[in-house]
Amino acid sequence: MSDPSMYMAPQQQQLYYSPQGVPLLPAQYMQPDASYYLQYPTDVQQTELQYVPSYPYHIQPTPHPQPMTSAQQPTIAMRAEAPEFSPTPKKTTVVNPKPAVVPPTPTTNNVDVQTKTSIDLKSILADDSEPKSTTAISNDPFAYDLGKYKYDYFISKLTGNFDSIYQKFGSPTGICSLTDNRLLVANYDRDSLVLIDLKGHVYHLYRDLPAPKDVRIYSRDPFQALVATKKEAVILDLETSKVVVRTKSRGFYPWNIQYLQDANTIAACDPSGERIVYFDKDLTEVGIWSFSEQGQQSASSQAYQKIYPYAAHFCSDNSSFVLTHRNNTCQLQEKDMPSGKTVRLWNAPVGLQAYSVYADSARKCLIPDKTNHCLISVSECSTSSVHKYNSVYEPYSLTFLSTGTLCVTDWNKSFGTTGGVAILSETDLTSN
Repeated sequence: MSDPSMYMAPQQQQLYYSPQGVPLLPAQYMQPDASYYLQYPTDVQQTELQYVPSYPYHIQPTPHPQPMTSAQQPTIAMRAEAPEFSPTPKKTTVVNPKPAVVPPTPTTNNVDVQTKTSIDLKSILADDSEPKSTTAISNDPFAYDLGKYKYDYFISKLTGNFDSIYQKFGSPTGICSLTDNRLLVANYDRDSLVLIDLKGHVYHLYRDLPAPKDVRIYSRDPFQALVATKKEAVILDLETSKVVVRTKSRGFYPWNIQYLQDANTIAACDPSGERIVYFDKDLTEVGIWSFSEQGQQSASSQAYQKIYPYAAHFCSDNSSFVLTHRNNTCQLQEKDMPSGKTVRLWNAPVGLQAYSVYADSARKCLIPDKTNHCLISVSECSTSSVHKYNSVYEPYSLTFLSTGTLCVTDWNKSFGTTGGVAILSETDLTSN
């Protein structure tokens, strides 16, 4: 039995709490009136955030969060019950502490499939029946059309020959696709990644990745993946199942991660630090983009409300879309990278709970709304539309396959499991 204290929050780190020690989204905002969806602002505002010059190569000292008072200390850090996931304050207890993290050990006899440290590369990244490229899908997205999805179903149970404890969904978070249209899913509660197909068959498990929140194929090396875990970002070798390199930044709690191919740089959102942190190929910190406005409000008598950048989507034209939470509101900002200025601003309805964003080639943004059980599409003119599907209930993150099929991680528990993946498609994929 593991010591539950190993999952307690660091005593000197502030995790996603306002200075008053309350969650980001109070309980009274959990069930917004339907009229909120009819009041999306369409005006474009010009605002400016503190921006570190010379992106992304300017080295900036890493600020450390201020110590919290005893009233602000969370009981469990980075768990599914924690306030950053569940806005409603509630008492939490550890029922089944996670097993101790033990590095996989190779054996010579009776090797168990889930503890092997080396596997056939083709069995992971390619289909043996047909030779295919193993490079990741291009960073240049297509223009999605949610109206074309006539079929949807939900993958709740996984099949395969792996450990039954890990071969199941546990609050799935990040998701990305391979070129053969298999999915790499971050399993938050299982401290693992699972490689599955659209029928829920597990091809491989990657374990000992504490509380993973996002995963992307590392297009610089398609046999590797970028993973945002509890306190660090890591590069995972998909062939050997080993971590190649990890970040060493203190007070760093990554949420969303992306490889910027043109700049050969890795960007990771760090909401607790009010920043986006940039790393080189060796995960050495090379710069930050700060969203903090604390210096501008130092003379104000009002308590400072932190800005939490949970997710960002970087485009190849030096623009980016950043999803931020502040006080009880969520905003989507299109920013010009060189200047840091806001080009377009969309104010979400009060109560929206979202931790990821996807931008397509038409500059439309797709946001999963976990609280209101829907997907929200925001157009280039900042108008928005709400889309609901039978298989989408508590969406978290999403990815598109090369066929245009949309795959969404979801925390729906009505199927007897702790979440799964919703599949939205133009054709009926269940008939195959």
